[in-house]
Parts: sequence; structure tokens; C-alpha cells
Amino acid sequence: MNQANGLDSLKTHKLMSRVIIAFLTYVWCQPAVTVVAFEPQEAAGNRDTKLLNPTDHLGYIPGADYHLVKWATQVDYYKKVDAQSNRVQMFEIGKSVLGRPMVMVAISDESTISRLEEVKKNQKLLSDPRLVTDRTTEERLVGSKPVILITGTIHSSETAASYMLMEFVHELARGREAWAKEALQNLVVLIVPSMNPDGIDIVADWYEKSKGKPWEGSGLPRLYHHYAG
Repeated sequence: MNQANGLDSLKTHKLMSRVIIAFLTYVWCQPAVTVVAFEPQEAAGNRDTKLLNPTDHLGYIPGADYHLVKWATQVDYYKKVDAQSNRVQMFEIGKSVLGRPMVMVAISDESTISRLEEVKKNQKLLSDPRLVTDRTTEERLVGSKPVILITGTIHSSETAASYMLMEFVHELARGREAWAKEALQNLVVLIVPSMNPDGIDIVADWYEKSKGKPWEGSGLPRLYHHYAG
């Protein structure tokens, strides 16, 4: 069991590395400006056919100059994608220091998303080998999908990570590229877009106030956390 787990961990690491590299390559190879985009037709009944993309949700390309995205706007995007896609489910996992929702987004193929409670139970068993007491359970765990956790923004002024994850969720949930199809089929991807929602809003609010001023884009001129500088 231990040797098998080690080999599975290595395969999972290699798979996720390929997925991330493929996604970054896909993004970097896109044209800087898209004048007209035609969406190819997909199979009838697929809820992902018209999956909302971040640019349409925001009204500008994520990461565009002179735009910082407030946290509520980011959360609203994930709620909409959850409602549109049977490959996505968003959870509120707690509250920030200032009471903003902390969210996590789960992405996998349709059958796996419909069985997330089973995935949770399997992860609990994997976390404590003492709970695995019979051969049948062990065999079920060997065949379960690996779960990958990706976290976004930690430091509030490092804004790009949470914007990139909006794009990542969109492309992964659509499942059109080879890397996305591979990930949907073989992984459960959990995404926490930001570990610091309060900082995202504080920095965005300050930037809006500084626009057009000589100090536009300068750092926040105060300590903003209740418990740490």
C-alpha cells in the first residue's frame, strides 16, 4: 500500500505539472487582443456550452491596466460558473477577519462532481491509514482520483494570482484543450482563489482613490491587518 501510494503520488505530481505547464503555454500563446471570437458548437445538453468567461463578466480582460477586481466580483464569477457548469461546484469554507466569504472551487468531470461527498470520505480515509481496515476499502482508495489543492493570492498587492485563477477555472471547466480534458478525467482540482480577501478589497479601494493622482499605484500608506502589520 505504501509503495503504491508513493508511485501514485509521483504520477499525480507529473500529471499536475503537465496540466499547469500546458495551461500557461495555452495562455501565453493567445493573441494579445482578440477582435472577434467565434465559439464552436458543442454537444446538445452540455451545460458548459456557453460558460461565462472572465472577460465578459468583468467587462475587461483580467489583469488589464487600471483595473483591480473587488472580491465580491470574483466570488460572483465563481457562483455563476457553478450555476452554469456541471463540472464546477463552489463552497464557502469560512469567513475572513473582516467577514468576507472564503471560497473554494471544486472542478472535475461531471460524474465526480456529483459524488463529492464520496471523494471527501476517501480523502479522510487516505489521511489516516488506521481507518482502512479491510481489503475492499483499500482497493476502492487505490482507484480513487487524486485531489489537488491550488491556492491563489496571499499578499494583497500581488493581485495577478486570483485573476489568473478565474481564467484557469474557465478553461479547465470548458475542457476543450487536451490538458484540461486530461485533468478533468484524472483529477479533482480544488481552488482557493485567495487566502486574503480583505487585502484584495483594501488594495483595490486604495487604488481607485489614487487614480489620476501623483501617487497612483503606490503602496497602501497604512497597516491594514487587525493582528499583523
